[in-house]
Amino acid sequence: MARIETNPALAWMPIRMTTHDEIVCEVDEARAEEAKAILRREMLTLPDWAEGLPLASEEQTCGWYTKSKAALERK
Repeated sequence: MARIETNPALAWMPIRMTTHDEIVCEVDEARAEEAKAILRREMLTLPDWAEGLPLASEEQTCGWYTKSKAALERK
């Protein structure tokens, strides 16, 4: 999260909300796929102290925030 918030080149994808395992950014629809790729890269980049820690990342786009998989499938 800190890498995204402090990188001036990523100012176009401001973080609007976080939870213990989520980062929610607001982006222009035309850049949604690019934002997903950046979030995946950043979420899977381990700090030096965490070498070998297993990580996974799942990215989704939606016109509004939701935890509903059914709503995501309707988009």
